[in-house]
Amino acid sequence: MAFNSINRQFPTLQAFTAYLAMLAPPTWGVQASTGHNTYIPNIAQWRGLASMRSMQATYEAKGWPAGPHIFIALGAPNPAHDGIFVMTPPTSPGVHGVICNPTHFGVELVGDYQDNAPSAAQQALFLDAIAALHRYAKLGPVFNMHRDCVPRTCPGDAFYATKTDLQRGLAARLATPPADPWPLRWGAIAQPSGEQWG
Repeated sequence: MAFNSINRQFPTLQAFTAYLAMLAPPTWGVQASTGHNTYIPNIAQWRGLASMRSMQATYEAKGWPAGPHIFIALGAPNPAHDGIFVMTPPTSPGVHGVICNPTHFGVELVGDYQDNAPSAAQQALFLDAIAALHRYAKLGPVFNMHRDCVPRTCPGDAFYATKTDLQRGLAARLATPPADPWPLRWGAIAQPSGEQWG
């Protein structure tokens, strides 16, 4: 059975949102998102799509049919390797959190956050990406962490300590109306000149 992945990079939240806008709604019963951190590779080791392919090889060696849905990287040694990366398409269930797999998007933040929490900018991009997923799937602000699904040390203690703030942040984002999707899908609407109105 082929591994279900696209391994695609979206350098901005806007590009990721535009990608989601082109997808059919998910039909696999997704209800929430589960947060993770990669631990290895950490952000200093992150090489963008090369790292994605390496992780896919690891998952395939375990016999997994898919991996987490998205990986979020901010602060890589090469800024060209930052962004939102899709491994498993959001239209399909992923593999990432055992009992949470059948109903949760798997969202990985690249890095090791055992001793230090992600930066404010990393947390903001993490939440913005999850909010985009939830708007796409028409979900409420239901979010947990990997260690809530199964006893694990993922994410690291410092990241896990931010869970309540992340849950509040997701709720606040989803309470704000999304930006107009028209420019993302079809480009800005040209404004007519006076001559065009005759």
